[in-house]
Amino acid sequence: MLKTGGYRVILANSGKQALDIYSRQHQDIDLVVLDIIMPDMNGKKVYERLKKIDTKVKVLISSGYSKTGQAQAVLADGAKDFIQKPYERMDILHKAREVLDAV
Repeated sequence: MLKTGGYRVILANSGKQALDIYSRQHQDIDLVVLDIIMPDMNGKKVYERLKKIDTKVKVLISSGYSKTGQAQAVLADGAKDFIQKPYERMDILHKAREVLDAV
């Protein structure tokens, strides 16, 4: 969906892989779309480690669960926004743009 909006997308299949990619390429990554439930590491732990790499990381939380619970904890810790699954193409494009444009 993001590719169709003109974004370059780097996929990660797990929290560990996301951290490996981000540690090597964070200067080229403007936005991380982070799920709360992922293989090998939950979204909260991934977010905490992303912040250690770059304190200004912009993260959009994406989850099939509600905004309460783990997603709320990550938002309270500084993630920029939340989008509930399932979402439509225009919803994710709009949210991504909002997060990227936020100061």
